[in-house]
Amino acid sequence: MTITKNSFYSQPALDRQERTVKMKLEDLRNKLIVVAGGGYFGTKAAIFSKDMHARVVVVDNRVDCKASKFVDKIVEEVDIHESLNIKPSSATLFVCDAVDFLVRLMKIAKPDFIAPLYQGILRGRWLRSGLKTKV
Repeated sequence: MTITKNSFYSQPALDRQERTVKMKLEDLRNKLIVVAGGGYFGTKAAIFSKDMHARVVVVDNRVDCKASKFVDKIVEEVDIHESLNIKPSSATLFVCDAVDFLVRLMKIAKPDFIAPLYQGILRGRWLRSGLKTKV
């Protein structure tokens, strides 16, 4: 059997791929997504997540970060309970340290996804901070 360009990309394979993508996108509906960093990639993640009907938390140290233009609300403090009350298809920017926010959030609730789009080594800082506190 020879595989040509046209036979390789057969219609059933494309339909399967399309169903897989749709299934994954529907999986984000009403999920809590924390985007650590409101720069270029954090903005892209926040917009995509809002479009997929997720509840989006963007955390950045700067109130004027790129993502601030695309969020529905800006909170200039660490208010974990506020982050849990976000409605689907909306995003809230929390102006604070991402690691501090994540450590406090993980004591109360577990986000469905964390997008670590933060300058610096988020994982190392988070682990070091987590070793000091019990989650």
